[in-house]
Amino acid sequence: MQKDFKYTEQQLVLALKANQRAAFEYFYDKYSPGLYGSICQIIPDQEIASEILQEAFIEFWQDIRYYDVNKGTIFTWALSISRRKAMDRIRSIA
Repeated sequence: MQKDFKYTEQQLVLALKANQRAAFEYFYDKYSPGLYGSICQIIPDQEIASEILQEAFIEFWQDIRYYDVNKGTIFTWALSISRRKAMDRIRSIA
């Protein structure tokens, strides 16, 4: 697949659910900066924020089959998971 290929939301979801590597690479390239920024608002330590982002992407990979297009966009789903992971880390530290 071409590096500059762009998915529609529907194409991306279908490709992710089909476990297409190119779709996950696209998903990461497109959404990781925004997700990382949101995590950093909760946890300013960049190293820990990077770890949480990695953990979140592992969860996206494992749980994409549970994503429901009727409940929001793929980004809002990913953002929810990322924020939850960041808040869980804060709770575990406290």
